[in-house]
Amino acid sequence: MVDINHHYPDGRTQRVRALSPVQTKRGAQAHERELLRALQAGTYGKAKAQPGHTSRTHNPIPQPARAEGGESPTIEDFAEDFIAGHSVVERLRDSTIDSQRGILRNHIAPALGSVRVDAIRTKHFGRLKRAMSAKKPELSGKTINNALTVLSCMVKFWYEREGLTAPRFKAGLIKLDEVEAEFYEPAEYEQLVNAAADVGPDVHALVLLMGDAGLRQGEVCALHWDDIRHEPEPVLRLKRSRYKNEDQPGTKGRKPRTVPMTPRLVAALQALPRNRRQEHVFLRRGDLPLTAKAVQYRLAKAETRAGIDGTGLSHKLRHTFATRLVA
Repeated sequence: MVDINHHYPDGRTQRVRALSPVQTKRGAQAHERELLRALQAGTYGKAKAQPGHTSRTHNPIPQPARAEGGESPTIEDFAEDFIAGHSVVERLRDSTIDSQRGILRNHIAPALGSVRVDAIRTKHFGRLKRAMSAKKPELSGKTINNALTVLSCMVKFWYEREGLTAPRFKAGLIKLDEVEAEFYEPAEYEQLVNAAADVGPDVHALVLLMGDAGLRQGEVCALHWDDIRHEPEPVLRLKRSRYKNEDQPGTKGRKPRTVPMTPRLVAALQALPRNRRQEHVFLRRGDLPLTAKAVQYRLAKAETRAGIDGTGLSHKLRHTFATRLVA
C-alpha cells in the first residue's frame, strides 16, 4: 500500500492511498515515485479517456513516463544498454554475457527487435516462442526458455532503471521433461581410465581430475601447479576457471572450493612432466594452456581407445563423479 500526503504550492493538501500493482518493497517504492510525479505535474487523475471507454476509477494510475525523446527504445536499440547496465554491473560471468548477446542477436532481435521496450506484453513472449520454433524446430525447450528469461529480465531492467513499475506479464516458460544425466557405469569408467593411461599421462590425469575429483572443463584448463596441495592431505584448491583463453577468478559457484584427491589421481599428477617456469598443469602445442576443444579431443581419443561410443564431452565425467559420490 502507498500512502502519500502531497502539499501543493497554493497550500492545498491531497492524500493518495493506492495499492501497488507489484507487491514488493521495490515495486511499491517505484509506484510511489510514479504517483508523486503525476501529482507534481498536475496530471494525477487526468488520464486521457479512450473513445467508448468510461473509467470506473477516480484516481487512475498515471501512464509510465517515456525515456528521453518521448518514447522508450526498441528492443534492438536497448540490447547493448541492457548488457552494459545490467549483466556487466551485476558481474555475470563472461560466458553468461556471451550467451545473452547470442540470444539477443540470433533470436530476440529478429522476432521483436522493432518493438519498443515499454510495449512488451505477454503476447510478445508467445510471439518469440513461435518465431524460434518456426525458425529452428530442433531448438531445445531449454534454449527457448533462456531466450524468454533474457527478454523478461531486459524489460524489467528498463522499468527499474526508469524508476517505473513494470506491467504484469507472463513469460510462459515451456515445461521441460526431466532428463537423466549421462554417466559412465563403474566398469565402463574404469575401462576409460585404463585407456586414457595408454593414450598418455596427460590424458590419464585429465580423466581422473574429472571422474575422480569432479572438476569442470574450465577448471581443468585453469589448474595451476600451486593449486595442488599434498600437506596435510592431498587436495586441489580450485579458485579459477578458463574461458576464451583467459583465466578468470572464481569458479562457476563464485567461491573457491577444496577437493580431495584419490591416491591414483595424486600419482597421475606426479607423473606429468613439468618445468620450473610452467604455471598451468596442462599445456598444448606452443606451451599454451589447454582449450575446451583440446580437452574434448583428448577425451575423445581415450573413448576411442576404450571402445566407448562418445564425443569427448567432459561433463559426462563430472556426472560420473557425482553418481559415484552418491553411491
